[in-house]
Amino acid sequence: MNELKVYLDNCCFNRPYDDQTQIRISLETQAKLYIQDLVRMGKVKLVTSYILWYENSQNPYETKRKAISEFMRKNSDRLLKYYTDEIKVLNPIDFIRRMGDGAYDK
Repeated sequence: MNELKVYLDNCCFNRPYDDQTQIRISLETQAKLYIQDLVRMGKVKLVTSYILWYENSQNPYETKRKAISEFMRKNSDRLLKYYTDEIKVLNPIDFIRRMGDGAYDK
């Protein structure tokens, strides 16, 4: 079985730091954190790119920059360039639906 790979762009990584009083931002944050938990649990593989690392290095907020770098360092073992042909861009809602009835569905 092919493992599911996910690429989160810099906007995704920074979404939890945005103003959560707007419902759309709050929902996007929840979806991102759910995907991040799936990565931590090993249910999906996180892939990154050189540009993602570069963009994050330009983040003026040291705490955010370090937290994002640490997550990527601990949870990604492959770079996007090796998987360009395999990765399919999914709508976040479609991604969550594809994950099925896991612990978060109960």
